[in-house]
Amino acid sequence: MKKNGILLKLLIGITVWITAALFHVQLVGAVSVSPIDFATIEKGDLQETMTKKVKSLLPVNPYTGRPSTAFGELVSEVYKKDDIFTYAFRLTLDEGVLSEINTQFNVHGLVEYSTNGSIDYMAGYDYKQAGVALGGDGDGSEISITLDQSDPAFRTLDWNVEKSIHPMAGPLTFFFQSTWGYSAGGYNITYNNVSPFTDIAGGTSIKGFAPTVEPGPGPDPIPEPATLVLMSVGVMGGIGSRIFRRRRRDGSSPT
Repeated sequence: MKKNGILLKLLIGITVWITAALFHVQLVGAVSVSPIDFATIEKGDLQETMTKKVKSLLPVNPYTGRPSTAFGELVSEVYKKDDIFTYAFRLTLDEGVLSEINTQFNVHGLVEYSTNGSIDYMAGYDYKQAGVALGGDGDGSEISITLDQSDPAFRTLDWNVEKSIHPMAGPLTFFFQSTWGYSAGGYNITYNNVSPFTDIAGGTSIKGFAPTVEPGPGPDPIPEPATLVLMSVGVMGGIGSRIFRRRRRDGSSPT
């Protein structure tokens, strides 16, 4: 018996260690996100819009050698359908090849979904716009997305341009979905692989909407019928076992 108990504890310890290791691997580092076409999602009703003029911090355009005159605009929008918020931000640039755009805030409540047994996340961009703006095919291959989880308590999303053929030729919309409500947050935009953009009014990042408002507690979940049956069986089994033990203790027959 003692030997069996030691083996059981050893097996439990190994199982807990493996589970913790797998969970750690899932959380730490950058996770690839499969881009979703913005045109295909259900956004719900528009809640609020914020528009910010942006400018480049690069004094000279490395492609032309002339003083940089790169200006643009970031339009941030929030939509809501049921308990899901869609955070969309539409970028236009007058000059420069877009390299990257990323959040400078924790992407709280990022909506997950399952595909082929794996967890993925509701984030993407407008395929058609990307094809026009970046000179690509508009097939979802122009931009890759990663979820940086190096710090599990502060996760950020990064949209990295894979096909930057020429300066942006039109607007480009990025998005993600969250269960958290919104207030202001910061976005970082990089073009020509070296120069960040900044709010034309000053500041180190460009303001837009971010998921910062934690949803309130919902109603207690209603047990499914199968769960109720199992609970009932468990209760009845417990009562029956107690009655049986009591009758045996009293020396009487259970029948």
